[in-house]
Amino acid sequence: MVDASTSKEGKNTTSAIAEKIISRKPESSSSTNKIPSGAKVFSSFQVGKQHRKEEEYLAFTRYIYNLPEESGETFGVLGTTSMFPRISIFPNGSPGFTTQLFEFGYLDQVYAKPGLQELSQLPTQLFNSVKNYAQGDGVYYRFFSISMESKDLQEYYPTINYISVEMIKDFNVKAKGVDKKLPHLNKKLIQTRRALGIKALYFILERVFNEDFKVLDQSHDWVLLTKGKSKSKILKDRILDIELHRLEATEETWKLACKMLDHNHSATE
Repeated sequence: MVDASTSKEGKNTTSAIAEKIISRKPESSSSTNKIPSGAKVFSSFQVGKQHRKEEEYLAFTRYIYNLPEESGETFGVLGTTSMFPRISIFPNGSPGFTTQLFEFGYLDQVYAKPGLQELSQLPTQLFNSVKNYAQGDGVYYRFFSISMESKDLQEYYPTINYISVEMIKDFNVKAKGVDKKLPHLNKKLIQTRRALGIKALYFILERVFNEDFKVLDQSHDWVLLTKGKSKSKILKDRILDIELHRLEATEETWKLACKMLDHNHSATE
């Protein structure tokens, strides 16, 4: 959990990057995905009545849904009609944009050049671990995320990212955009996205555990993985964090996640 009084501030922080990106007005070109007529853009999204990080999250979500559907030279949009639009970063992609996608749970894959400039603004420990343990020719980085939500006006639960280092089998990667409808930007969206992330990650963790992945490094809100040769106790504990509700989330989010996973919510209370 992150306390508002201890969160990093300053023009070089991810919050400052968020403001810079969010404040940009979408270009009115033919390639820009238009917001559907009649869509409720802000719904229950009220500035000053929720945690500031949550305000940034919803505003960035609006920005993501207005990105061009076509793949660009440095990023690709995997459009979706669900609540999981995902962005892939290609070589020479913006490190600031990559960091924002990481922070709010919209990052899918990163194909970085040898200097890893595309990842250079991720948390320092994570970036150093990638440089020291997971850098090499023919690899890319795949991100599995549980997006953030606020506990109250003072504290929030950050996005949790699991990063898998995998071999590139074919670099002919093209993200194809499809029609995207801007969702209602409210608390229900935030809770549902976090619950869906918990559900997805539960099955992903079971898979990588059974496939003998190992943990290269970890922090409170990220884990760096690659293929190993034996079962990982760390990954087993992370699976239990979900089964026993030790993973941080609000009560409402856990109720949704348990329903999605067909778990007995009351059994863990």
